[in-house]
Amino acid sequence: MPEIGCWALAGPAAHAFPANQPFASYWFPNELLIWDPVTDPDAPHHRGAVPLRNRFTNPATQVNANARDGEAGVVAINVMYPSTSNNPSQGSSQFGVHAFGFWQYVDLLVFWGGSAGEGLILAPSADVIDSGHRNGVPVLGTIFLPPNVYGGQIQWLHDLVQKDGNDFPVADKLIEAATYYGFDGWFFNQETNGADSALAAQTQEFLLYFQA
Repeated sequence: MPEIGCWALAGPAAHAFPANQPFASYWFPNELLIWDPVTDPDAPHHRGAVPLRNRFTNPATQVNANARDGEAGVVAINVMYPSTSNNPSQGSSQFGVHAFGFWQYVDLLVFWGGSAGEGLILAPSADVIDSGHRNGVPVLGTIFLPPNVYGGQIQWLHDLVQKDGNDFPVADKLIEAATYYGFDGWFFNQETNGADSALAAQTQEFLLYFQA
């Protein structure tokens, strides 16, 4: 699918939140390995409540008469919040979000984020999951391995694709997080330089394992 990046920020990077405010989850790979929704007191607040609905279509309102379902699609890679951290999982009393407003034009939404200073793996907040699902749009979290010039470390790719026998533990935790929170998968964005052919081959194996 072609990709459309919507890079918009709204509001300050941080508000004065209550001490018990739950925030959308973000991790480095080895942090995700020890995450457990049973012991994470905020985890229940991050769960989407709306199942993915069927997409509404009406040929009478189709702008392009030659466009047909299943032949192409649009992916929006969208910055919903100003930073990877401090994203309220259930919204906030203060406006600090890019309120995505064209669900009807996209087939897939990537909840964009991740940074070398905060965390590489960003789960979508519950409000975004539910908004997407109400409109029949699957929502993905982001795995962002930043370029070296922005603090990227090739070790993080090693951490992500580490193996335990025939298994990839971080892939299993990514699937666990998406299943528990109720979103639809992950967008993998590897921009860090320094991988060799062996690491590239293991990364391909990791992706095939994850997809299977």
